[in-house]
Amino acid sequence: MNDLQIEYFLAVAENLSFTKTAAEKYVSQPAISKQITTMEEELGVALFERRRRSIQLTEAGNLFAEYYRRQRTELNLLSRQVKEMHENKYIPLRIAFGSGWTLSHFMPGIIKKVQASVPAVKIMLACNELLRLETMLQKNQADVILSIDINIHQTPNIVIRPLANIPGTLIYSKNHPLADSISGPADFRNEVFLVPMAREIDFIVNLVNSFVEPYGFTPKIFKVDNVTSMIANVKNGIGVAIVDEWIIDKNEREILTIPIDISYTIVAAWKKENDNPALAAFLDELFKLPSKSLL
Repeated sequence: MNDLQIEYFLAVAENLSFTKTAAEKYVSQPAISKQITTMEEELGVALFERRRRSIQLTEAGNLFAEYYRRQRTELNLLSRQVKEMHENKYIPLRIAFGSGWTLSHFMPGIIKKVQASVPAVKIMLACNELLRLETMLQKNQADVILSIDINIHQTPNIVIRPLANIPGTLIYSKNHPLADSISGPADFRNEVFLVPMAREIDFIVNLVNSFVEPYGFTPKIFKVDNVTSMIANVKNGIGVAIVDEWIIDKNEREILTIPIDISYTIVAAWKKENDNPALAAFLDELFKLPSKSLL
């Protein structure tokens, strides 16, 4: 695929018309059609369903349109950030951590101290699937990541340092039919256990299975798109989930919890050669925190 093909594809996907797109791009309709056809041949799928008087995106077309729109947005954002960094000469600090975590119980305090220590810093936070965090670090898309230890490989160029052990918990809705009578995890033997469709799904499924095994039942596992969907389902009484306590807002009133005998080791990881002064200030403040403030 080349940039011109992607540009034409997104325009046709928006207009749902080759004629209108050709007029917008000041080219002939056959030129647009040729680029789209070539793109379809390269991808091996039809992007549009061509009807007599109209066209529609196929299911594959919708997926590729979403992907290329997201890619274009991210590229535009990166371009603006680079331009701003060049013009204002600020020091970027990119901190990435797991989806579903906000870390608002300790991160704001660290950010204020880093900003005071390094006035030129511009801090950017990013959330992603746990298994994608290491990739972000290796590709220099993050200066430091906070993750569960099993999701980071030991490599010579990365420093991995334990930060805290976070308890696991079973969560369910306060509106759950059994909410007033639940005495323990065994009461959920007929309930659906929700897991997010992340790269680490095998780990999550094994975790759920190992947790319920002592209670003598096999969990009914249902996969949802992501952590946000999982929490939304739980809040609305559709299933339960096993999560770490960083996912649960301390002021959350719609979700009830049952402590379980599982904990997660959280680590911080960064590249050895990263000499960013804002990173050094962040790590200094992070590891000064008492363990209880991280829970």
